[in-house]
Amino acid sequence: MNNAMAARHSMIDGQLAPNRIVDATIIAAMGVTPREAFVPDAYAGAAYVDDNIPLGNNRFLMRPQVLAELLQAADISEGMEVLVVAGNTGYSSQVIAQLGAKVIMVEELRELADKARQLLSHKGRRAVEVKVSPLVQGYVSAAPYHVIVIDGAVEQVPAALHEQLAQGGRLVCVR
Repeated sequence: MNNAMAARHSMIDGQLAPNRIVDATIIAAMGVTPREAFVPDAYAGAAYVDDNIPLGNNRFLMRPQVLAELLQAADISEGMEVLVVAGNTGYSSQVIAQLGAKVIMVEELRELADKARQLLSHKGRRAVEVKVSPLVQGYVSAAPYHVIVIDGAVEQVPAALHEQLAQGGRLVCVR
């Protein structure tokens, strides 16, 4: 087992399990998704620590435990249409795709979107579509969505995102 894989298992055992992440599909998806690939090289050794990882431009890769809690609350299942807003380099989108969802990721910073496209090509069970668009607009062309995941903290959820939810859909975020 290489160091990254060992760190991934430690993340599951030391962060997810003690915080009542019990959904086996989320644990499995996070267990096979190489978080270290989605962070700047300088942070690869810290990819699995219980902290946000800086990506530049005042953007961060969310703590693994917080992402797992959001995904568990979202209750994503095979075949769902999911919009990821502020997807950064694509880590959360890749984890969600591993759950069997059809994922559209919106990122407004072109350099992050380009990095996500590079990292997400040919990975996972399903492809992730990466779109460059203002985050507050979501991606109306493919709406409605069963689930919308805001990959970061927000003070207020933009009204446009609520309008893109399917009947009975769920929106999850950190406030």
